Amino acid sequence: MNEFRSTGRTAQWVIRELGLPAIVKACLSCRSARHRPTGKFRVNANGKLLDVWMLICCEHCGRTSKIPVHERIQVRVLDRERRLRFENNDPAMVRELAVDAALASRAGYQLDWSGTCKLETAMPAGELERADTALLKVTVSFELPVPIRVERLLTAGFGLSRPVVRGMVYSGRIRLPMAIDAQARADFTLFVFTTPPPSRDPAGPVHQLGRRARDGRLVRVPGGRRRLVLLRSRPCWTDRRRSARDRRHAGGGQET
Repeated sequence: MNEFRSTGRTAQWVIRELGLPAIVKACLSCRSARHRPTGKFRVNANGKLLDVWMLICCEHCGRTSKIPVHERIQVRVLDRERRLRFENNDPAMVRELAVDAALASRAGYQLDWSGTCKLETAMPAGELERADTALLKVTVSFELPVPIRVERLLTAGFGLSRPVVRGMVYSGRIRLPMAIDAQARADFTLFVFTTPPPSRDPAGPVHQLGRRARDGRLVRVPGGRRRLVLLRSRPCWTDRRRSARDRRHAGGGQET
């Protein structure tokens, strides 16, 4: 089912769940390191102390292992409803803990998200080239908290190459709530200008040779060509070349 809905200038992208991530943890019986939740918990009470483990099994040999969820905690500290969910092997609780990155970090294993999701969207042809100044609002929804690089998400959703997507972000055509190199794992909204916004630089989008490139604009290089300079805090190569020449001249003047 396609989840793209358009009302005026809005669009919906959905990260569909295809399965839970594999638990990457060394197996004690074989050389495999991939495990899956069994769907069960083990709850042990020792006086007023409580231990809760999530049971997982090796994909290769089937050996069962335990992942500590709660260790040696006071019974009164654990909410009664949560304890009953453990005792009843609640599937929703199994899913919640199977995708919990904090639990993975605390228990010393990793999550393999490959093959767990797909992006569903349908951008109408020419949607990004419409001759108006209205914004296109794109809402991205996650069915599971899979970490996806924002750049990869944009290239797949818009069907554009990485250089084109980066150029649109640096020029201001695509407005993001996070960096393009960040990993998103929760719902967010982005905005797209169908036409480039007016330049804030009175000199225009093309900088003169030797100017410092601060926000990914175009700079003029020898031969009349133009090159997109990525975000960086240091000067572009023309500044470094000129600075080295100036230092050599200055050094020669001191020696004479």
